Amino acid sequence: AMANSVDNSSQNINQISKIYKFGNSSLTLPNIETNCKSTVSVPITFNNLTGISIASADITVTFDSSILRATGATLSGGILQSSYGLTPNLNVSGQITLSIYGTGTLSTGSGVIAYLNFDVIGQSGITTPLTFTKFNVNSSAASKTDGSVKVTGCNVAGHVGYYPSPTTIHISNAQAKLGTITPVNTDSVGNYTITATSGTNPLSVSKADDLGGVSAMDASYISEYVVGLRTFDCYQKIAADVNRDGVIDSTDASLAARYSVKLINCMNISTPCIDWLFTPNPITSCPIIPVTFTTDRSVTTPPSATGQDFIGIRLGDVTGNWAQSKIRSVRDRAETRDGATCNLTAVPGSTLKIPVALSQATSVSGINIELGFDSAVLRADSITVDGGILGCKNYSVMPNLTVAGKASAAIFGTANVNGSGDVAYINFTVIGQTQTTTALTLSKFEVNEVTASGGLVCGASVLSDIDGDKKIGLPEVIYALQCIAGLRDSCACNANLEKVIQVLRVVSGL
Repeated sequence: AMANSVDNSSQNINQISKIYKFGNSSLTLPNIETNCKSTVSVPITFNNLTGISIASADITVTFDSSILRATGATLSGGILQSSYGLTPNLNVSGQITLSIYGTGTLSTGSGVIAYLNFDVIGQSGITTPLTFTKFNVNSSAASKTDGSVKVTGCNVAGHVGYYPSPTTIHISNAQAKLGTITPVNTDSVGNYTITATSGTNPLSVSKADDLGGVSAMDASYISEYVVGLRTFDCYQKIAADVNRDGVIDSTDASLAARYSVKLINCMNISTPCIDWLFTPNPITSCPIIPVTFTTDRSVTTPPSATGQDFIGIRLGDVTGNWAQSKIRSVRDRAETRDGATCNLTAVPGSTLKIPVALSQATSVSGINIELGFDSAVLRADSITVDGGILGCKNYSVMPNLTVAGKASAAIFGTANVNGSGDVAYINFTVIGQTQTTTALTLSKFEVNEVTASGGLVCGASVLSDIDGDKKIGLPEVIYALQCIAGLRDSCACNANLEKVIQVLRVVSGL
């Protein structure tokens, strides 16, 4: 019996020695950066270099109570979350004390033994040390590494959307600016986050790209508003005053039309040009022009400020159809349907009148046309609606013939003619020195901001120059009619009645 007692005592001494002798094992607190008015969980890590069994830990950590407020401590998520108890004391300002004790199988591992939880109550740009003043493991002092918490800033966050439906139409790549802090861009769904310093600063949004959305239809709508045929909501009134003179009139309609065909690159005289306006508040009442609205808001941090949303308005876009450039690129591509391209015989010195026609009946508010051609063969002289379904119906034509090889036009009015047929005529002079076949390409044909059915009508231009006078005229018409009637055994042209009618239009000046 005595031998057994001696043996047990020896085993107990060895076990106690294994528990308490831990050599260079250490406790560590991290250095953490966090935003103001946030919560932070600080891990205490035990580096168990000798693999001792952890029976207990008595720890006290001090901090700046003007920066952090202790809210609790937990073993959950650490290596002691099972078979250990925890008693914290948070009653002393600027100090948190922990008593950790084993209640079952003891851990011999390394890792996080506890988490200290704090509310961040200090301002941006300040740091509090986290200092061990007691750091005992198994009743003996461990080596220790202190840590810190730095308050780096407060978050100011929000969303930027487009005015017809600001919660569903997102504006990306807009610049949100808070005070003197470097602006940040909105992401693909219109969200932004700014890390702010302490203080009160103005918050605003700006944008200088994605400049689509302005068309002949916008010019038509503005004209209709001017003469009392259409009403606008507050956002449309802001968009309609494109020159920012506080009045909505026909000048704004003209500027929108000229802008849509690239005759001008800015619709106002502001420096830099104003293309976008943003407001932080919904606008529901605007009994007078100009509409009064705010363009920025005041934000105070701390605390963090979320929900700082803005509504964007593209000047000139009263139809509200602006979309991100990547979305619009599908609609603005070169046409691939019938009527998009035609080949014609260009006789030196002759003139050509090429119709652009709607094949389906449409109520026309505005039309945008863009046409490409070989500038070494053709010169675009004019674009008109006279003689077509829009002629004498108070439609205005804003052509752009200043770019070699291109002809474009915005056609707008208040009549809203409903029909199909020729809506415009593009007049050319053949300037090439030799007769040649050349191509016309209709790269844009939009009616009411939607790609239209129809296109170029080129039949009149492919009749051959029969008499060699370098003109398409009555001899060519007679020749074509003889071919159609079967009065000629062989014909040098692919004639049909539509082509003859088009030639007669050219000859008669229609």
